[in-house]
Amino acid sequence: MNPSYANICKLLKDFDEDWHSEFKACINSAPNKSVLMTSLTSLVDARNDFAHGGNPSSSIGDVTTYFRNCRVVIEALDSKVK
Repeated sequence: MNPSYANICKLLKDFDEDWHSEFKACINSAPNKSVLMTSLTSLVDARNDFAHGGNPSSSIGDVTTYFRNCRVVIEALDSKVK
């Protein structure tokens, strides 16, 4: 399962409705939510391109930026899963 936002939310909901709700509220309240979502999607897409023999177009600088933004999502996830 790819760690897309939808997949993360579905998995959280399968475990605990409160985790799901609190995580979504945290992400939705982020002032840079669109940047976080774009970075998460771009990082997953680049990983899939690379893993399946494609030619990812993201530079190392792009991937570094995506990763930095995705850390915010991971930290939000970590703070909600108790």
